Amino acid sequence: MMQELLLALLGCDGPIFISSKSHYQIQNGVFSNWEEPLLSRVLELASHYSELLSFCNRCSQGKGRYETALAAAISDAVQPYKRAVVELERSVLKDESLSVTHVMTMLQPHAPLLSFLAGLVRDVEEGDVHGCKILEIVHQECRSAVHDTALMNRIEQSVHGVLYDQLTHWLLYGALLDPYKEFFLQPKDCEDSVVGLEPDLLPSHLPAALALAILFVGHAVRDFEAGRSKSSSA
Repeated sequence: MMQELLLALLGCDGPIFISSKSHYQIQNGVFSNWEEPLLSRVLELASHYSELLSFCNRCSQGKGRYETALAAAISDAVQPYKRAVVELERSVLKDESLSVTHVMTMLQPHAPLLSFLAGLVRDVEEGDVHGCKILEIVHQECRSAVHDTALMNRIEQSVHGVLYDQLTHWLLYGALLDPYKEFFLQPKDCEDSVVGLEPDLLPSHLPAALALAILFVGHAVRDFEAGRSKSSSA
């Protein structure tokens, strides 16, 4: 049973612990009434991790740069949890008498982070949030979190890295680096010659005045480059 439980904690189904939509349940009649409450607490960790694993797998299929960046940050954040489960497996192989209580005790320090990250993922997916707007949720959640501040900053900066890259191309070259239509600046014609602000993609912590200033600078760079090209061809 313990091996099955450890597999569930890494997102793998088995005959005893079965997941439905990333939520693990215990097969009826397998355990006594006094065992199930503790197992349910352990399986809550498994459900959170399975939810995160599913999100990361979906993002690897090219859903967008912001979601991919968030998935990469989450994958890094759960590495200590994965190492703890692997270490538990080694312990169980050495001592088969280890109990579910021992498993819960060893993994309890990781429970708050897994719960937080699973909630963050649900906010993104259930709200059908896309592109730059993901930054708004990540910013709000990470700023209000009571977990490791450095870790929260790394998660937020990982997602902001996509925005910084898009801003660099727009402000320096007047170019839109946006294959998934995620940037808060979007082309307003078929030839991308006119670019405008897309309010639905603007995160709330970025002032509209700043976004308009960014739009103006990129247009100025475009006009300058176009004028230089005409002068060179004359």
